[in-house]
Amino acid sequence: MSATPLSVSDAVEVDAIDRQAGRLIALGGWTIVVIVGGMLLWLLYAPLAGAAYGSGMVRVDTQRKTVQHRDGGIVKTILVREGQHVTAGATLVELEDVRLDASADALEGQLAAEQLKASRLAAERLLASSWAPPADIVARGRKEPRLAAAIAQEVALFKARRARLDGQIALTRKQMDDVKVQLAAREREFASASQALALMDEEIAANQRLLEQNYVNKVRVVTLQRSAAEYRMRIDDNRAETAKAAQTLSDLELRLASVGDGTVQEASNDLRDTQARIVEIEERLRAARDATDHKLIVAPVSGRVIDLKVTTPGSALGPRDPVLDIVPDDAPLIVETRLPVDAVQHLRTGQQADVRLTAVKLRAARTFIGEVVYVSADALEDRRTGAPYYLAHVKLDRAALDEAGVELRPGMAAEVFVRTRERTAFDYLSEPFTAAMHRAFRE
Repeated sequence: MSATPLSVSDAVEVDAIDRQAGRLIALGGWTIVVIVGGMLLWLLYAPLAGAAYGSGMVRVDTQRKTVQHRDGGIVKTILVREGQHVTAGATLVELEDVRLDASADALEGQLAAEQLKASRLAAERLLASSWAPPADIVARGRKEPRLAAAIAQEVALFKARRARLDGQIALTRKQMDDVKVQLAAREREFASASQALALMDEEIAANQRLLEQNYVNKVRVVTLQRSAAEYRMRIDDNRAETAKAAQTLSDLELRLASVGDGTVQEASNDLRDTQARIVEIEERLRAARDATDHKLIVAPVSGRVIDLKVTTPGSALGPRDPVLDIVPDDAPLIVETRLPVDAVQHLRTGQQADVRLTAVKLRAARTFIGEVVYVSADALEDRRTGAPYYLAHVKLDRAALDEAGVELRPGMAAEVFVRTRERTAFDYLSEPFTAAMHRAFRE
């Protein structure tokens, strides 16, 4: 069979098809060249950011405050719960100790009794005619029978001592009044005797002149002189009795003054001793109250309660046993992460890190940019697995967190990508081969 010859039009059409096919082949070839070349250029020159990956957790930048108790004891009341916010000085847990409570109560009773006595002695020192116990002690006495009995005893003692003092004063004044009456009588007797003696002297003088003229006998004159001598003796006796009564009055005045002075001195001495006992009891009570106050476990700082270890009233708490931890309000939060040891050559403070908070549910996946603020100086070892790692702290941008409405809480899980040096894709692909060849040549 012979081939059918092509017409001129068919030949032209075939030639056009051949040229079109050639152009398509050329275009495809150039396209492949461009793609392959672009890929080669991308592999060789396009920088890719490296990253060291580690899982982490949000923690307090500074150490959280662990609350302990010095002596321990039996848990009486738990006043906080996990996650609760507390202020500095707030009571967290109350312990109980019957011996301390009894000792403090006994000392408080002794102190109140001594203060009551001191108040009574202070009134006696001022020679007060009346005394009322302090109002605060009276108020306590309504609830404490022993203190009420002490109040009644002190009131009765004050009244008895005041009555004794008043009796002594009244008796002395009565004696003074009697002596004054005697003095007044002596003065009247002295005046009467003096007047009689003066008249007697005048009569003696007149009779003496008559005797010289022999108008009277001598017996008359001698009789008058004897009577005058008796008056003088009575006047001298009166003067002696008056002096004696005056001395008695002076002694009574001194006794009256000494009655008050003695009471003041006795009250002052007793008050000094009582005040010394008050100081001693206050020191003992201060120590007892200090021990009692230690039964109250209070918050050292304001913050949030975490890791509450005491949950049951009546449980025993040993000395220095941790009770709970408090995350301070002003403590900055960071993301603590463990990074592989082979990334240490690329780690340094100030590097950027991408952090994704896995515990936060956002509408869209959100990565927050942070800054590496700490890298451990040496590799650490996981106590459970024994795997080595480097510890790093990443600080997040507070403004970005606020914009996203995210509130950091200690314990939140996170994924951390610490950006390392930039390398090309070719470097990533060739690194295993170059490393293998390097080891092979060394072997």
